[in-house]
Amino acid sequence: TSYLETSCVPFLAGKGDFNFAPSMVKIFPKPTADFRLPPSLSTPIVLIGPGTGIAPFMGFLTHRRSLLFSRVNHDAADTVVEGTWRGGYELETHDLSLDHKDSEGLRLQTCNKDHQAAGKVEVYFGCRHQNHDWLFENEMKKFVSEGIITNLYTAFSRDEQKQYVQDLMRSKDASQRLVYL
Repeated sequence: TSYLETSCVPFLAGKGDFNFAPSMVKIFPKPTADFRLPPSLSTPIVLIGPGTGIAPFMGFLTHRRSLLFSRVNHDAADTVVEGTWRGGYELETHDLSLDHKDSEGLRLQTCNKDHQAAGKVEVYFGCRHQNHDWLFENEMKKFVSEGIITNLYTAFSRDEQKQYVQDLMRSKDASQRLVYL
């Protein structure tokens, strides 16, 4: 993130003479049927982002929140949160082929979801600097306060007290907690 920030700051601050030629960037997201939430809300989950990125898990947590809140508020829309498109590019039908298996883990049987006790969600997250690289800090803390995340464990490898995610997971308390999930 430091490299991108350093590169973009002059442009974002409106300083400097930038003559960028317009360019077209095509993306080809590849959905997978294997990387998904368990079909039952009662299944406990452990999400581990050891500095490699927490963004996909943020989508899982947002989806889980919508499922849990829809149990409480039956007037809420029963929609699936699959992400937010922030680009201005038009996608053609042939650019993104999805089949029913791609979102299989995002569906729940509506007759059972009201009777499920929500399983625990343990999140282990690490990055270099807490104040600089923890991009989803506010969102993650809100998930904790809303009860979406049961326990949030953070490690920062370049701050004054160096700590890594694996250090958190090796602790006796964490090991016992993970075994009994």
